[in-house]
Amino acid sequence: MPNRRRRWIFFALAIGVGVAAGVFIGYGPAAVETENAELRTLRIDYLTDYTLMVSELYQHEGNAAMAAARLIYIGDPSPKESVETAIAFAQDNQYAPKDLQLMLDLADAIRNLNLDPESNQ
Repeated sequence: MPNRRRRWIFFALAIGVGVAAGVFIGYGPAAVETENAELRTLRIDYLTDYTLMVSELYQHEGNAAMAAARLIYIGDPSPKESVETAIAFAQDNQYAPKDLQLMLDLADAIRNLNLDPESNQ
């Protein structure tokens, strides 16, 4: 019986040391600094998915200016280019035709917006 108890104590101690070491390393020397990470640093597939979500909101709301503002929010100053890049990626990666159509509709709506602040004068 004492031999069995000693194994359980050693096992629990090994688990505790492993968890403590993992927490120390994860929050210490191997910690990844992601403070102030910008949305535009997302991979193209995530940016395309974001654009698709904005397209779905545009279809539901019908507000092209709000859709453009949502695209500007990710850090790209040109929503037109942002949507065109997303459409190209979606076509290359065989997105569903319905999803492509949503993004094409958004692209058309944004092209018709006057987003140039200098032309409002």
